Amino acid sequence: MNNSVDARTGLPVYSLYSEHTKPAREMFDGLDLIVVDLQDIGARCYTFAWTMSLMLEACAEAGLEMLVLDRPNPSTALSCAGCWSSRTARRWSAGMTASCRLCMA
Repeated sequence: MNNSVDARTGLPVYSLYSEHTKPAREMFDGLDLIVVDLQDIGARCYTFAWTMSLMLEACAEAGLEMLVLDRPNPSTALSCAGCWSSRTARRWSAGMTASCRLCMA
């Protein structure tokens, strides 16, 4: 996925799945707030949580507020399940230590 320009608004659209996985400071130019609409599937096997973590770090460095829209976990979250990410391997898709299925998130 590449960076682009929205055809309707003319605003830049930055991909965090290509050259940058953490936003560059200039990507925040002219912004007052970042809104993250986190669509949770009840599992951490996707990059959502890690991408949001990198966005939060970048917002803190830029002095920009971030609002996270979250939804209830569809898996009931009564217990953790599945494999755990490695504490030593900070990869882009599993940058934090967590179980595959969330518990009480």
